[in-house]
Amino acid sequence: AQADGRPLMGMLPFWLWERAEVVRDVRRFPPVESGIYTVQLGVWEPATGTQWSVTGLSDDVVSLQVRCP
Repeated sequence: AQADGRPLMGMLPFWLWERAEVVRDVRRFPPVESGIYTVQLGVWEPATGTQWSVTGLSDDVVSLQVRCP
């Protein structure tokens, strides 16, 4: 499943973010079967499609393991 979109449904564009600002955004995914899944988070520049780099990660994507009931 995938849930691409602009931060806070477009109400907080990237150019308004301050360095080190924390933004909580909620994404909804279609229902899936029970199990353990990997959720990957990455950020892309909307105008160019260029992926932003993440300090300390080789592939610029944050991966999280989640369990769906």
